[in-house]
Parts: sequence; structure tokens; C-alpha cells
Amino acid sequence: MADPMIKKRIAILGPGAIGGFMASVLWKAGHEVVCIAKPEIVLHIRAHGIALQSNAFGSLVAWPRAVEALDTKPDIIFITTKAIGFEDAIQRIAVDHAAHAVIIPLLNGIEHMAVLRNRFGDRVIAGSIGIEVRHLASGVVEHLTKHARITLAADNAILAKKIPDIVALLIKAEIEMFVAENEAQLLWGKLVRLNALACMTAATGKSIGEIRNDAILRKNLELLVKEASEVAVAEGARINPGVVMEELDRLEATQRSSLYRDRMAGKELEVDAIAGAIVRAGAKHGILCPTILIYLKNLVEVIS
Repeated sequence: MADPMIKKRIAILGPGAIGGFMASVLWKAGHEVVCIAKPEIVLHIRAHGIALQSNAFGSLVAWPRAVEALDTKPDIIFITTKAIGFEDAIQRIAVDHAAHAVIIPLLNGIEHMAVLRNRFGDRVIAGSIGIEVRHLASGVVEHLTKHARITLAADNAILAKKIPDIVALLIKAEIEMFVAENEAQLLWGKLVRLNALACMTAATGKSIGEIRNDAILRKNLELLVKEASEVAVAEGARINPGVVMEELDRLEATQRSSLYRDRMAGKELEVDAIAGAIVRAGAKHGILCPTILIYLKNLVEVIS
């Protein structure tokens, strides 16, 4: 995978908001893209393509191939499903078809890594994406932020050697790329920040700017960051709560979260994969997360 100019075979499992965005920009870059999805989504993509609306990447209609189950052997597989339904969705990828692929999950949370490695072995590179996108309708994706940033990490030395080629390929597709020092730093670095943003915006219905400007809500934001950071450190990551708060302070004032959008749309929330994962990891180390637990319980009650 040394030359980013060479067309690659890329599979996207779950062409929703993030998956639809990735499929569109990689198709635009000239790669052979196949989307793996439920039957009704496959039919829609085959008939209408994927419409991307983005100030950064332009408005376009991409025409990736769409299938219900992976029927080829790609070079890269991006897993972009929601945590809800994730374990059922990966059954659409036969182990044999993934035998030569690098698998990159762009999911929220941390627990998916063990599930993927249990199914596919040591071909999974940790990944995260910094982006705000909305799935407006089947096959219609709106990219709201001015950029798309992907960060990768691999503790496995063989996989780590593959990362520079993937970085070059994605930079060629105009995606900003970063490489973290290890998987714990990448996954927990995102999760600590995301948990605070997601819980606060979903629970209050407010943007991050409104939360920052309210003394009581800002204090809760700080507590969410502090508790998650303690768990992250116990899990081997170097997380400074002050630095995370600085990152949250730099977010665009209007930014919310996918958890907020899902709640507003009446969809099932993936809060257990975010806040729940932190509480479970904390329990392993005897670390209590009372503020996180309050927000988790409140949002779970919203679901039920």
C-alpha cells in the first residue's frame, strides 16, 4: 500500500453519517469503494448513490458499490456503524473476505476493539474521527465541520508499519491525519472528551458554547472530564483533565454531539458504549464515577 495514487479496494460497513462521508470522499479520490448495509439501504445507494453536502469537500453524489454482505477481499475495511447493532453488523463481513484487509473502526467507545479482534484477529488498527456529520436521510449526508480528522494507532509492530501508507492514502483524499503514540492514548483521549460533550449536550439539549457559559453546567462538564480521566489513567493513558477542558473550550460554540441528535430524533442512544464503558472500566480499578453514572442513568431512562 505504498503509493497513495494507486486505487485501493475499500469497504465501508455502515454507510450512515460517518460511513457515508467516508464512502463519498474515498470514491471521489478514485478508490474502489463498496458499502455494506441493510437491504433497504443497499437498494437506495444503488438507485440514488450517496449525496454529500459539505463546505469543505463540496457537494457531490458518490456512486460506491453497495452489497448486503461483503463479496470481495478489500485492502481496507472501515467499520462505521453505531455501537447499537454493531455486533450483528460485523456478521456481514465473512472472516475469509477480511483475511488480507486492515480493519479500522471509527466507532465511539473502547469495547468494540476486543470484539473485532476476537472475530478478525490481529488486523485491527485503532482509529477515531473528529468530525460533525448528520445523516439527513437514507443516502444523504451533511458535513458540518470545516475539516475531517482521523487519528490512528497500533500497538502491534507489524500493523504499525502499515499506518504510514494509510495516512498517505487518506491525506490524498483531503482528510487530516494524525498518529497517536499508542492505542490507549488514542481511544481514551477521545472517549474522555466525547463522554463529556455527548452526555452534556444530550442531557441538556444545549450546545457546547451554552454549556461553557453556564457556571453550573460547566462545573458538571469538568466533573465528567475529571472522573473519566481518572479511569483513563488507570487504563494506561496519559490524560490531563485541564488539557481536555482546553480542547472542549476550543470547539465551535454551536457544536453538539451525535448523541444529542439521536435523542432529538427519538432514536436509541449509544450512551452505554460511551458513559457505560467508562463506568465498567472504572469498576475494574475500584474507581467510582458518580457524575458519569448520574448522566448515564438519566439518559438510559430517556431510552426506556
